[in-house]
Amino acid sequence: MSHIKKTLINYESIFAAITGIVPSFLLGLNSATMPIPYRTLVLSITVTLLIFWLAMIWKKSTYENSIFTAKIINFDVNNEKLLFKMNIKNILSIESIFLIYRKENQYEEKTAVAIVENIQAENDLVQAKIYAWIQEPKATESDKIIIKPTCTQDIVKIFLNEEREKWKI
Repeated sequence: MSHIKKTLINYESIFAAITGIVPSFLLGLNSATMPIPYRTLVLSITVTLLIFWLAMIWKKSTYENSIFTAKIINFDVNNEKLLFKMNIKNILSIESIFLIYRKENQYEEKTAVAIVENIQAENDLVQAKIYAWIQEPKATESDKIIIKPTCTQDIVKIFLNEEREKWKI
């Protein structure tokens, strides 16, 4: 029941209801046998377009806030530890695999594969351990480090090869 309630009571449903109810109410002010006055028709079209415009602005603002970003707090190359803060809470979980890129001269280069060890829920800090280096590890400024919560085919191959060696497949 709660899933149905969550599905029905969301912003898209509310906008759809308002978009249908307001113009219907404005057009329903006239009796069914009388022709619709020009003012009422223009007003109902204007209100409908205004509601669509507001919905598009709202959708754009929520999309811009949903882009994943991470702020590096500490990147210890020697101990292969990483501490960062992310803006979206549910994109990574414990044992998640993600890629670390280093940005130099406008180019992003894969640097390492890391695994989330712990997530501090109260302050959204993520503790991670470097699983494998793709390039030679370099001490670099934290503003040049980019975290991408993706797992590419190359990374899957690394894990599969290690599993084969572990199980002697």
